[in-house]
Amino acid sequence: MKFAQLVIGTAGAGKSTYCSNMLEYMASLKRTVHVMNLDPAADALQYDPSIDVRDVITVSQVMEDRPELGPNGALVLAMEEVSRDYAYLEETLGDYSDDYLIIDCPGQIELFTHLDVMGRLSRTLEGLGYRVAAVYLSESTFISDPGALVYSALAALSAMLALGIPHINLLSKVDLLADDMKKSLSGAFPDPHRLVSRLNMDMPMFSTVNDTIAELVADYSMIQYYPLDYTDDDTLLNIVAQLDHMLQFYDDAEVGGADFNEDPE
Repeated sequence: MKFAQLVIGTAGAGKSTYCSNMLEYMASLKRTVHVMNLDPAADALQYDPSIDVRDVITVSQVMEDRPELGPNGALVLAMEEVSRDYAYLEETLGDYSDDYLIIDCPGQIELFTHLDVMGRLSRTLEGLGYRVAAVYLSESTFISDPGALVYSALAALSAMLALGIPHINLLSKVDLLADDMKKSLSGAFPDPHRLVSRLNMDMPMFSTVNDTIAELVADYSMIQYYPLDYTDDDTLLNIVAQLDHMLQFYDDAEVGGADFNEDPE
């Protein structure tokens, strides 16, 4: 059995940093892991990808062919072409049997909320024998901003419903927070009604919309966040354990190397 993480989230959320650190951490657990860069607009990467979509298409190439398109339009078109190119995906991903893929996805939110690009990709991966989970990253600095936090929750919820695969929501850049803010983080999403009360104080003219959003988020109580702190191995251990459970990693994968009860050296 093969496994894959679709690493998604808005631009600047720390997806490439996550891929780099998770690759290193997985290696410490003696796992064979490959990272795929799926962002045709990526400039510099923090890791050496085993598969790079830029080898076959880039945003700059699309803009040369379609000068009427801006960067976002060119990115969407490039991703549409890649997600529909089953032969390319089968050829590039088919070589990684019984391995683990971490796929670094573009940060344009419409790719996984309004379009079927990422959904099509996840279905293709499943057709190639992968068990797929989504890793949605949100910046932890949103915690102090009710509006940004609610927006992040709605984006994560949209992605969760659109993809229809197991998912985990992570708060990135926790290592940049003050210690007192770190202690306030928990797995549960903050009470949406309390958040909306704060929003209504700032934007009373939108109180009806805010209340509706609160009900929506409350109805989907599956939204939980896990802190991601690269200075704390326990947070990485917890995230990998959650992903292993979602992907049923130990049902088929041969265990080789470090056990989760051991501290990797």
